[in-house]
This record gives sequence, structure tokens and C-alpha cells, in this order.
Amino acid sequence: MSSDYKSLVSQPSGETATSQLLSKMSMEKLFYISSTLQSPWGIAYHPLERCMIFHRVLKGAAEVEVQGKRVQLQEGDFALIPLGKGHLLSDGSKTKPTPLFQLPIHIAPGRFETLNLKGNKDECKLICGAVTFTHPLTQRLISMLPSILVVRSDEPNIGHVVKTLDELILNEVQSNDIGTNGVTARLADLLVITAIRNYLNSDIEMTQSYFGALNDPRISKAIKLVHETPSKHWSLSQLAQEVGMSRTNFANQFKELVGQSPISYLTEWRMSLAYSALKQTKDTILSIALEFGYQSEASFSRAFKRIMDCSPSEIRKVTETT
Repeated sequence: MSSDYKSLVSQPSGETATSQLLSKMSMEKLFYISSTLQSPWGIAYHPLERCMIFHRVLKGAAEVEVQGKRVQLQEGDFALIPLGKGHLLSDGSKTKPTPLFQLPIHIAPGRFETLNLKGNKDECKLICGAVTFTHPLTQRLISMLPSILVVRSDEPNIGHVVKTLDELILNEVQSNDIGTNGVTARLADLLVITAIRNYLNSDIEMTQSYFGALNDPRISKAIKLVHETPSKHWSLSQLAQEVGMSRTNFANQFKELVGQSPISYLTEWRMSLAYSALKQTKDTILSIALEFGYQSEASFSRAFKRIMDCSPSEIRKVTETT
């Protein structure tokens, strides 16, 4: 089987856990827009499921409003809406926002889309985009992020990184080179991951949630056991015994820190690994089922569909046609 998904069956530390989640955040381009906007202006972005939307101010200033929270962006600032929430992007005025896809966007196939709005006041230039994340393993991390992340241009050790990645994306999508879409998607991966990593490194509440569990020696040990031996027929009692806790205390503490029961976490982890195996290998569905602790293809398929909202055969068919 592929060493890529096999490498996930190991989790020696909390840092590795975070790194593994981030490493699976493979993006696919939805759209990139280069905008030149003169005040007054306002744009309404509708919700995009399983998408991340980003905005970077190249010149001037802008305001993002997500779920009633307003954030001012200055030149060089970068904003990420991880959950694809509907939001407003404007010059901060009371101008009635226009839905994005009702605006005169110029589309150049395979390249940047452009938007130019004429006005009579200050000018703002932005790069905006939306990318989809394709691996279900990332859903846990994404679901715990706030409605908006902001990287300021003057933030030490990261502001210049975001600027460099933005410039690379802009240069790539404006070129006619072969493979532009693939390169821009990978650069978008780096851009988004950089913003998320910056947040994880700075937010105390976030590190006290799921990632905080990785700092609890007993809960961390249980997670490590699940990750290293997903095919073992773990029971709640067995896991509790392994970490030296009573069944009840273990279940309660695990759920408090991780957000779900140990057995639910085990099932979700197995299905994430199985998803990768279905995408990356030609192994039969039955052999994958057996590898991850299921005695039949039918029982595995039921569990997979319950967690992933699609059947293993559907994943395999999509993989075979791409």
C-alpha cells in the first residue's frame, strides 16, 4: 500500500499530530480574483460549503464582516475565512453590497479572474480566492477554527511569508505556462496552511481543545494507541486500562478534551485512513476493510458511509476516472 497514508499510522507527539493534519490539507482551486475597486463599494460573498475563502489587500484598505464581526484590513494584511461562511467585503462605507457573482467579473480560462469597479474615491487592490479542501481528515481541524483568521503584514516571521506566497500565486496565474492550475493549487495550500499554523501557534483556547488533549499524558497515550494500531479491536475498557484510568473517567475526560467519545474517534480515524487507501491504492475494498478491523466488506461499507456520507465504491469509482 501507499506509504503516504501508511505514514499516518504513527503519532509520537502532539507536534506530529498537528503536522499530520496540516499535511493532509490538499486544496483544489475554486476561483482566484484580482480586484481593483474604487470607493464606494461592497461585495457579498455567499456561503461556500467545504471551502476556505481568503482576501489579501495589495493596496489601500478594506473591511471584512463575518457573522457580525468586523475586521479592518490594511495594505499587506491577509484574511482567511476557514469555514466558507457568507460574509461582506467592503470599503467600510454603508454602500449596499452586491453579490459577488452579479458583478462584472472578467474570466480568462485557466488564469486569474479580474474585477474592476470604478468610483470616485480611494482605490483598493486585492487578491481574493476560494479553495476547497479535499481530505476528510482535515475536517476536524477546520471545524474548530474561528470564523476568520487574520495575518497582519507586520507580524514577525510570517507577514513576509504570506507576501511572498501571494506574489508567487499572482505571477503563476498570470503566466501561460503548462501546469499553472496545479502549481497555484499547491501555493494556495501553503498560503492557507501558513495562516492556520500561525493561529495554532498563538491561540491558547485552540491549543487547549483537541491539541490540548495531546498534551494530557493519558489521553495522548490513548490517541497514540488508536493511531498506531487502528486495526485492533479496541473497546472502551481496553483503552481505559491501557492508560490507567477507570472506564467512566477515561470516557468523560476524552470527550471533554477531544469533543467525541473514544470509540467514535477510533471509527473516524479508521475511516480517514481507509479513505486515503481507497484513493491511493488498488487494494480491494474487502482487503482495506480487513486492514482496519472490519470482518466484512458490508460492515465496513456501512460504517464508511455513515462517517463519510458516501460509499467506498463511490470513492473508488471517482479515483478510477480521474
